[in-house]
Amino acid sequence: MDKINKRPTRAVDTHINENEPYMSERMLNYFKRKLLVWHDELAKDSKKGLDHALDTSIREPDHVDSAKLEDDRTLELKTLTREEHILEEIDAALERIKNGTYGYCEETGKPISLARLEAWPIARYTREVEEEHERKGEKP
Repeated sequence: MDKINKRPTRAVDTHINENEPYMSERMLNYFKRKLLVWHDELAKDSKKGLDHALDTSIREPDHVDSAKLEDDRTLELKTLTREEHILEEIDAALERIKNGTYGYCEETGKPISLARLEAWPIARYTREVEEEHERKGEKP
């Protein structure tokens, strides 16, 4: 699995309970910790990747090797751009936790399923809204 879609590897110390009120303080704290762990891990990976992509000390004498190295750096920079976008989405999700809108669809206001948030804690829309946008070829 690529590091962009990697979920945090450090254990988050509690689990959500579907029987408690939706987005209770405990639930919000759970997702906040989950997001912070993911942010920290992704930021560390991004820093390592950026250092590697910008390392100009490696020079390959062979033209084929040089072209391969340049392709690898281009791919790494594209990955870093995607990671930066994910970091921004994590920050936005943390802001939604602060302002009390986390866990609710930005389009319909309906609760986003806990299973969806568990799998993709930066989700802004219910699965149905996301799929509708995809069918229409729109980017929500």
